[in-house]
Amino acid sequence: MPPASPFPEARLEDVQGLPPPIGQQAAPLPPYEPGTGAPPPPVSPDAFAGPYATPVPGPMPGPLPGPMPGPAPASFPTAPPVVPVPETLAPEMQAPPVAPPPLPGASGLPSLDEDDDVVDDIDRVFGASGGYPGVVPPAAPPSEPVATVHAVDGQADLLAGATEDHPASVVEHAGAEPTSLDLRAGRAARLFWLWFATNSSWVSVAIGAVLVTLGISLRQAIVATLAGVALSFLPLGLGTLAGKWSGQPTMIVSRATFGLSGNILPAVLGILTRVFWGGVLLWVLAVSFGRLLVFAGLDADLGEQVWTFVVLGVGAVLAALIGVFGYGFIARLQLVTTILSGVLIVGLIAMTYDRVDLAAALAVGDGAWTLALGGTVLVFCFVGLAWVQSSSDLARYQRPESSGAQSMLWASLGATIAPFILIVWGALLAVSDPLLGQEMAEAPLHAIARILPLWYPAPVMLAAGLGLLCSIVLAVYSGGFAIQALGVTARRNATTLIAAVLVAAVAGGLVVFGADAFAISRDLATTLAVPVAAWAGIFAAEMMIRTRRFDAPSLLRPGGVYPRVRVGNLIGLIVISAVSFGFTSATFPGLTWQGFFFPLLGIPMEDPFARSDVGVLLALVLGIFLALVSAIPAIRQQERESLRLEHTGPVPRTTGAVPRITGAVPSATGAFPRTTGPAPNVEPPVVAPPAAEPAMEPLPEPPSLYDTLATAPPPDPFASLDPVAPGDEPPAPPDPLLDWSRGPDPR
Repeated sequence: MPPASPFPEARLEDVQGLPPPIGQQAAPLPPYEPGTGAPPPPVSPDAFAGPYATPVPGPMPGPLPGPMPGPAPASFPTAPPVVPVPETLAPEMQAPPVAPPPLPGASGLPSLDEDDDVVDDIDRVFGASGGYPGVVPPAAPPSEPVATVHAVDGQADLLAGATEDHPASVVEHAGAEPTSLDLRAGRAARLFWLWFATNSSWVSVAIGAVLVTLGISLRQAIVATLAGVALSFLPLGLGTLAGKWSGQPTMIVSRATFGLSGNILPAVLGILTRVFWGGVLLWVLAVSFGRLLVFAGLDADLGEQVWTFVVLGVGAVLAALIGVFGYGFIARLQLVTTILSGVLIVGLIAMTYDRVDLAAALAVGDGAWTLALGGTVLVFCFVGLAWVQSSSDLARYQRPESSGAQSMLWASLGATIAPFILIVWGALLAVSDPLLGQEMAEAPLHAIARILPLWYPAPVMLAAGLGLLCSIVLAVYSGGFAIQALGVTARRNATTLIAAVLVAAVAGGLVVFGADAFAISRDLATTLAVPVAAWAGIFAAEMMIRTRRFDAPSLLRPGGVYPRVRVGNLIGLIVISAVSFGFTSATFPGLTWQGFFFPLLGIPMEDPFARSDVGVLLALVLGIFLALVSAIPAIRQQERESLRLEHTGPVPRTTGAVPRITGAVPSATGAFPRTTGPAPNVEPPVVAPPAAEPAMEPLPEPPSLYDTLATAPPPDPFASLDPVAPGDEPPAPPDPLLDWSRGPDPR
């Protein structure tokens, strides 16, 4: 009995005359056991019978009578001969039995859909989970949302590849643009030794000696150092997070805070800061090495001044070359320097421990705590503000998926642990021996080498040279990015060379004029620190407010998320800096105008509070307050616009150029009236008068009604009937009794 059709019953009249169906439901197969080896039973032709079955031709009745007409078919010479298969084969040589396809609705058959490990969501969507031959199963939605990754424009192909570190022997090409995703392989712990090497120079010992010369005790010096280091965590950590988010340098990311054109002032400030600190560190390196060579008797009778300039030139060239190679070489150098500096710092403490006199150090009484406040400002300027505008430059190669909190923590720890140890140790040595402390404040490396064994100045020179060189390299490296932030279109290696030349010029000027280390560390550093602190406060506060990453293309060209000028932040930076300068003091020539608010408040300039440089901290606090109060609406607008661009793509940025293109149309069409008007010296053409129209003849008068009726013939009553020509008679109506097409006669 044929199986029941899955389709509803249809009448023959509905399908008569239609073409046969394309396919039909397969008939059920009889039971079959593959393991027995028996052939399947024959299928009755009646099993395929049905109202929709396609006729199957039967077997040929027999051989064709007679030979086929035409030539015999040619055989293929390359075809293998047909080998007869024996009826009985060994069990291992027999072909496995072929199982029939699974039946619809059959139970007990395994399905790949039962195992989610076998079939994933993509296979399930495209029907790769099984089915019938030639039949595509219906598509099913995934069992859960499929995660997608948003790629930066032009870098979608980098998501599938593995990341790798930047080669040390290859010049870095990334400048203001985001770092390529395939090179962002850095982990959070890498930031520790990158910053440890930068701030592990022995100049920190001199800062500790300078703290003691302010008139504070050892306890106050430790508290001031700890407070200054803690304050440094805020700008360094948030700057690191900005670099990790964007993959771009610090002064490029600053455009989001001050605008693409408004960021020119912070960029100039960044150049001045980088060039100043790079020049000071190169000057310290040159002067210290010149004195050490003379002290060790290795100067070849050339004198300290000659060796100072020689070391200055060599240091500037090395810093320029390493800065041009870029991040890959810098990362390897910082790793080696971190290891050597850590070992030599421990050796320095061990070999100078006998110079410490705890009884004498603890016997020094406390000074005014306002002086300790000045010590906090000094440490904050040297550790935090000196490198805050370079914080993103070393974080550009961090993995985008790494933890931002861990990156901030490792960078802050690496930048502060070594300075804290060296500053406290320098303060302890200076309190124990005031004469040694005064000498360390002026020339730290020479003073330390004088109290060490004769064999140790060589390791001291190596450690001091590498540590100072790493700091100079970072200053040059970041200075190149700051120059690019001005809008200079030169490549990164070219701007790095420019920064290296400026650093060498500043260092040479300090050598020529015989600068005082105390004046530099206290007056010049704090003067530059005031606007940098205001910038850091605004920038760090906005980083705390932001909840989305930066839109990298909008930081490089106008017409995107970020405006040209953010007037509130730019004016706030200028006003806050001006106000804060009224609460600082300086004795360096040309800087004595600072502190103009103290006389107005009745505070003499000799007061410890007037010498504390509290204006640096005031600038930081006012900058944070300004951003928290006024920047939230602008930041939320930027984030909404950035989210819109992520969904719409680069279309808004592309159409932003239309006004500039169509703006040239008025100037082109504005000349149209001048070109179409009559020439000034051309006479107007003479227009001929129109020709006279010919006179029209009068129309004839129509006849009257009387004349028409009088002359018309009488009407014919049969005129409306058309005569019928012979042979055109209409056919006779059919006889209903003889017309069978209408059916039987109802009568």
